[in-house]
Amino acid sequence: MSRPLDGVTVVVTRERPGTLASQLREAGADVVHVPLIERRPTVDGPDVLAAALAGLGGGDWLVVTSPAGARAVFESVDELGDVSIACVGEATADAVRTNGRDVALVPRVAQLDGLLDEFPSGTGQVVLARADIADPRLVTGLEALGWAVDDVVAYATVERAPSVDEVDRAVRGDVVTLASGSAARAWARAVGAGASPAIVSIGPSTTSQAQRSGLRVTATATDQSVDGIVAAVVDAVTAAGSASA
Repeated sequence: MSRPLDGVTVVVTRERPGTLASQLREAGADVVHVPLIERRPTVDGPDVLAAALAGLGGGDWLVVTSPAGARAVFESVDELGDVSIACVGEATADAVRTNGRDVALVPRVAQLDGLLDEFPSGTGQVVLARADIADPRLVTGLEALGWAVDDVVAYATVERAPSVDEVDRAVRGDVVTLASGSAARAWARAVGAGASPAIVSIGPSTTSQAQRSGLRVTATATDQSVDGIVAAVVDAVTAAGSASA
């Protein structure tokens, strides 16, 4: 039985290929992994994060916006107390569950506004474990709901320059997936706007950054998740096949 991505080469640019690569392969794709970003702990991030988490109690929340943030949390503490956990996206939630914790909230729309729309009002404490380049509106949005927010930069996102061999393999692909604005900028610098792979973005903010970097985005996922970007890749490939038929 044919699969929607049989014969299609998809370039995955996130730091860890993970479930995105496995789902693309299940759909029939040949996956090429060319990481364009790296996440590194900040100098005092683990200590600051551990101290912030130690102050949480019942009724308080931990908000994690990425799998890297989840890893930073569980690398900084041996035990996490009685705290509710909210995650942006199922990949982030899975990273929390892998460490034996339940997730109380995963918004239906896997983005900042989706989290704020579903997050409860309250007067307790929220620890936000985020990247250095995260959108500051999340802090102000949580504060507007009544929470005292401990905003912790848990890790830094840096662009990674791919090797000549990696660039050569990437430009031979049919589709490249971009899961962050940082990856979009790195792709533009490493490969340029004239490269042949169709570009599929995980969401509007990544698409906007890609366009500002001179890239033409073929498709933008409507759901900012692994499932969403795989669906967008399938839609883009199907549309291209129909156009050439």
